[in-house]
Amino acid sequence: MDAKLIVEIAKDINSQPTDWWRNYRVMKDGVYVTATAPQSIWNAIVEGVEIDRRAIITRTITYPRPLSEPPEMGTLYYVLFDTWGYWEGSKLEMRFLEEGRVHLSEESRDAHEFALMPESHE
Repeated sequence: MDAKLIVEIAKDINSQPTDWWRNYRVMKDGVYVTATAPQSIWNAIVEGVEIDRRAIITRTITYPRPLSEPPEMGTLYYVLFDTWGYWEGSKLEMRFLEEGRVHLSEESRDAHEFALMPESHE
């Protein structure tokens, strides 16, 4: 067992007391599987089974802030996860605006949508 891994596990337990074990995989039948409980990590340590720290991917994505004020009448706008149109000030458009879904460019809207997509961890 790698002492460095034991230190890493101890740090995780200290920083994430309830679900630290989810960050690890154990070798089972020649394949890494995500640990199912703290006991699976302890068993792997005792039995000398290989343990691997799962790759955790984080991302920072920036995107233009959606509009917070209504644009001028007739302005082309894009709605998050929806459509586009020319601003008329309708109740539906005002709801989109209040929900933070209105952008003035397709690129801004697309960047905002991408930022809201779930991350892939494996």
